Amino acid sequence: MLNYQSLKPLPNNLHKNIKLNHWIDIKQLPTNTDLYHQLAKICQQHQQDRRWIMIIDPQKKDIELLKLSTQIEQAKILQLNSQQITISLENIHTLLAKGTCAAVVLCNAKFSHQQLLKLNQFAQQGKTHCLVLN
Repeated sequence: MLNYQSLKPLPNNLHKNIKLNHWIDIKQLPTNTDLYHQLAKICQQHQQDRRWIMIIDPQKKDIELLKLSTQIEQAKILQLNSQQITISLENIHTLLAKGTCAAVVLCNAKFSHQQLLKLNQFAQQGKTHCLVLN
């Protein structure tokens, strides 16, 4: 399970949309924002890459809507749920560094600035785009 207790949240002034560089984006979504639209946009942007798109802890309704979309290649989308499988920060580092995914999307995860810098380092190593959607 992704251990959220060990992850320190960003200071309030860093919770807005942040782009560390080409490899990692942190987006603070308004509470009324439908996550489906963000996920669909990400999938459409990265499906030409012919690599996997990993989505960790999405809401069930958003995945259901993605499955209904005819514009998104379903076979390249992988979904992980931290309540069903253990996902540590080290697992995410490995996933980013391997480069088998075009993008890794982390839903509702809170990271410290140091952890984000580490994620960025591994994303850059694997040429994997990482999005943290809060």
